[in-house]
Amino acid sequence: MVPIDCIGQKGIIEQIVDGTARVNVTNYSACSACKSKESCLMGESKSDIIEASIGDGQFSVGETVEVFMHKSMGNKAVVLAYILPFLVLFLSLVVFTSAGFSDLYSGILSLSLLVPYYIILYLSRKKLEKKFSFSLKKES
Repeated sequence: MVPIDCIGQKGIIEQIVDGTARVNVTNYSACSACKSKESCLMGESKSDIIEASIGDGQFSVGETVEVFMHKSMGNKAVVLAYILPFLVLFLSLVVFTSAGFSDLYSGILSLSLLVPYYIILYLSRKKLEKKFSFSLKKES
């Protein structure tokens, strides 16, 4: 059972290296439980690899576990990935348009401001990895 303030999903440990487990988590689309998914081609699944610190936990490769993170970390991820880039884009578009640039140049300049944003986000990935951590729990 995942703690109340957490979001969890089941996965299988693929590799354990230096106290970090690489867990394969499969995300299924909404129609994954449908019996006709093979014939209609709407049923999709996508596999992700999540790295989680296991500390001194007794986990083994091939074991089914539950990977979870606090909801607040999910909210921070949404802010960094969606809300801040939108605000950069929208506010810069308003500023450039108000400054008298044509719509084309305002759009190009606004989009170009996202490049440094994502470069900064990429360069600070080590710091972000410390803030965004996943935990494992043995499946019961």
